[in-house]
Amino acid sequence: MKYTYILISTVLLILFTSCKEDDSLTEDNSTETDTTSALPPVETYPPNTDYSPAFDGQTRIARVKTQTPLDITVFAEGIDQPWGIANLPDGSMIVTEKEGTMRMVYANGSISAEISGFPEVDDDGQGGLLDLAVDPNYSENR
Repeated sequence: MKYTYILISTVLLILFTSCKEDDSLTEDNSTETDTTSALPPVETYPPNTDYSPAFDGQTRIARVKTQTPLDITVFAEGIDQPWGIANLPDGSMIVTEKEGTMRMVYANGSISAEISGFPEVDDDGQGGLLDLAVDPNYSENR
């Protein structure tokens, strides 16, 4: 009896969920973004593999023109290929550079010398000294 109840409940659940029309595929949810395909693709280099895309536009999607405001602030200059940034409690930051260096960037914008003590980093292709995380107890143990 228990299994019959579970089976009937499951069938009814599947029936009710499959009968609902999915409006999310037909609604126009656009806001301020122009997604016309008249814009050139984001990626223009030749593919680096011979795999076929799963669907048209997967790897050569058109650019998107947006009206979203963008505010860029330069907080330091002289960092080579910055990758990871972690904020510290005193307002300074630790920044990794892809080729394998790490530096402090102080609140006034000055940059420290390279922080040493890391093993050799292979920065070929997608490799490198990438992201970082600050110890939750940094203010006590640095």
